[in-house]
Amino acid sequence: MPKKAMVRALAPRKIQNGSSRQRPVSCQFCRARKLKCNRQLPCGNCTSRGISCHLYSQPPTDESVTDLDILERLRRLEELVFRSHGQTATPTSPVTDVVAQAPYSAPQFHQASTEVKRLEQECMSPDLSEMIQPDGVSFRIYPLEQREGLSGGLSRGPSWPNTMGSYQGSFCLPRSDEARRLLDKYIRDVTFIHHVIHVPTVRALVDGIYEDIESQKQPKPHHVVLLYGIIASSIYSWTEQDADLPFCRNGEEATEKSALWVKSALDLLDYLRRASSQSLEEIQAIIIASFVVCHLEGPSARYRDLITSAITMARELGLHKIDIPNDTDATDERSRGPVEAEVSRRAWWYLVSTDWMFSQYTGPFKGTYTIHPRHMAVNKPRNVDDEDLLPRLTSTTNTPRPMNHPTNISYNLQRIQLAEICRELTDSTPLTSSGTVEYSQVLKFDRSIIGFIAQWPPFFRLDEQTPIASPSTRARENTRSKNTSDPGKATQRYILNSIVPAQRCRLHLPYLTRASQDPNYAYSRTACLESARHILRTERLLATENLPFVLMRKRHSGTLQCICMAIIALLADICFSRDTVGGSEEYENRRAELADACRILDRAKRPMGMMGEETDTLDVSDQLARWQEFWPWDGMDTELDWDVILSGLNPLI
Repeated sequence: MPKKAMVRALAPRKIQNGSSRQRPVSCQFCRARKLKCNRQLPCGNCTSRGISCHLYSQPPTDESVTDLDILERLRRLEELVFRSHGQTATPTSPVTDVVAQAPYSAPQFHQASTEVKRLEQECMSPDLSEMIQPDGVSFRIYPLEQREGLSGGLSRGPSWPNTMGSYQGSFCLPRSDEARRLLDKYIRDVTFIHHVIHVPTVRALVDGIYEDIESQKQPKPHHVVLLYGIIASSIYSWTEQDADLPFCRNGEEATEKSALWVKSALDLLDYLRRASSQSLEEIQAIIIASFVVCHLEGPSARYRDLITSAITMARELGLHKIDIPNDTDATDERSRGPVEAEVSRRAWWYLVSTDWMFSQYTGPFKGTYTIHPRHMAVNKPRNVDDEDLLPRLTSTTNTPRPMNHPTNISYNLQRIQLAEICRELTDSTPLTSSGTVEYSQVLKFDRSIIGFIAQWPPFFRLDEQTPIASPSTRARENTRSKNTSDPGKATQRYILNSIVPAQRCRLHLPYLTRASQDPNYAYSRTACLESARHILRTERLLATENLPFVLMRKRHSGTLQCICMAIIALLADICFSRDTVGGSEEYENRRAELADACRILDRAKRPMGMMGEETDTLDVSDQLARWQEFWPWDGMDTELDWDVILSGLNPLI
């Protein structure tokens, strides 16, 4: 900061140590966390967290502190530094740059460094203008059954917008019993796919929302937006087995109602953004709501914007460096307990892994990622269950379980490892190469994927000897669950056994068509077909399970995208490799294999998540004939634009 500008910034002004609304300085905690402070003493943020509220890291003992006091303190600081060097401070400027060359271990230099850092933060901390702050929001109870007439979650009354052009809105909340039932469903059927919460903390948060309402208090908006994300996700995953949730009649209605709650979440997030609010709950809400957004409209620009916003907010909160030891720039760790720190790691690594996997999928982000591993200092989440993560324990006493022990976070840790493989592949592929990878690198990363699969714990493996139930026995199989002890782990197992082979198939697909003319690429053809068949086998096995996920998996876009990847591989091979399949009988078997895969996709378009009677009458002969017109096997160039072909097939994990 220029010297004159700094002097102007420190111009004398009175800072009252009282609770007047006109106090011009936010408290130390709100400045460090970049929260909106109501400038009371204690402020609302500190009160809600049960911590002491101070204007400075070391509260002043005088009745008041002025900016002249700060200038005087800086002058004394200069004298201390120069005196330690046997020099005399230059009296002409009270804001001379200070450079400490002695070791920071000396007490006087540690004190000097701390004081300089605090003064720098004072100068750089924004003083948000009340004139451009949004007017605020209110919340009211509106039972779910009565939301049929609402066009969205945001109810706009006659005063919207007000006469000055700013916005003031009223948001709806379900009844407390409805909210708790939806929370229970989220915990039971959804959170294991992206576990970025701590279940006991979220239960207490929801209880607090309704306790505030009962006490005629306004609930905290960042708590409500997390509840909105949970409600949207729970309703989207509604199935016919949810008799305790009479809010939907079928999968199509569940999709429509979940979209309304997503809109509510996005509206409230927009208000919080304009209010310069940042909180862990908002990041969690974005992650959960964005998952529904991607199901509703695919990996759209809206979805990418949500993930990017969450990454930016996480950096604002310092989540990217919460494990730097003795970091004077980091958020005060005394205000981030062991539970919040661990949940922060979960949220941060979810965003990191999403960012890295995006770099391998067709779209604007392909070939790039925004979070460099050297620009973060965050330990990976510990392999611990939520009930073992207690507020009274320090981070060192929460001993992680072995990786072969199933916990709430086991799936997330596997997801992180897959993302690391994607990042390494992106680093090895120059952006100017149009996504072409040297074949030696393809084989290298194929070995990485195979090694990744080999280290899966037993509860994530599919038994290759497990028989696939025939349609005649499927009804009997559905009367009991093979995974009554932990349906979440069973669902995670099937998801992993779809998305990882799909990633391997994607890696080799550009070389599949070359195998028909160049035997050097025969391995890629084998790898593609193995992966495609594994995906289809996983789908058939999943269809025999009595799991909640089975009833709504056709609305889970990641499942459909993996099936599409398998069909593309089988189709490309049958069109380009007819001369290598041996004889007419093998060719007909390959056609039957492709037809079966297409039936799976055809059934996925019809049930909308409801497992009703299925027919196997689909005839793909005409379809195959039309495809072969575009992909003939005689003399056609095998260099296809796979980015166009795979556009939109971005596995959602």
